Amino acid sequence: MLRTGLGIVPLTVPIILGARHAGRVSGRIGLDATIALAFAFVGCGLLGLSTSGTQTSYIAYAAWLVVTGTGVALALPTLSGAIAGALPPEQAGVGAGLQATTREFGSALGVAVIGTVLTARFAAALPPDIRAGHSPHTVAEALASTAPDRATEVITAFVSGADAGLRAIGVTVVVLGGLVVLQSVLSRRRGPVAG
Repeated sequence: MLRTGLGIVPLTVPIILGARHAGRVSGRIGLDATIALAFAFVGCGLLGLSTSGTQTSYIAYAAWLVVTGTGVALALPTLSGAIAGALPPEQAGVGAGLQATTREFGSALGVAVIGTVLTARFAAALPPDIRAGHSPHTVAEALASTAPDRATEVITAFVSGADAGLRAIGVTVVVLGGLVVLQSVLSRRRGPVAG
């Protein structure tokens, strides 16, 4: 457990060190470009993590965590500032509540998608004799139902499932980022709405 926690520390480093600089980046390249950059970093980081199989070095894995963390460091303060700046001061509480709700909803949705894809891919990637006998849905169930010398096959199936889940979320983030950029471009072309 401790090794796992320490293993994902590179994800937090850009968030801790870089989030305070997001406002400067946004001021220099613009709000829309910063948000697009955040989506690109998070999406590419997740896609990179999805290629990190059991043979990948920890350095490569950590590098993709840093890429993902950089996107998060750009996104959180930039989006918070955009929400706060779009509302009058007397509605700041509404904006903070809306932001917290959408962040929690997005997190829950992301976990649900990754979990569903991971479980389906894991079960499908298990050798047929392991899958047929017990229909395991967790690594623990699969390991308990097999001989110890077949643990590598179960771990390989799990990694395949995790990669598929990360790939699904990575592609989703990149596509949504593209839609945000497209919406921004289209709204600029239309110009300001007459009041």
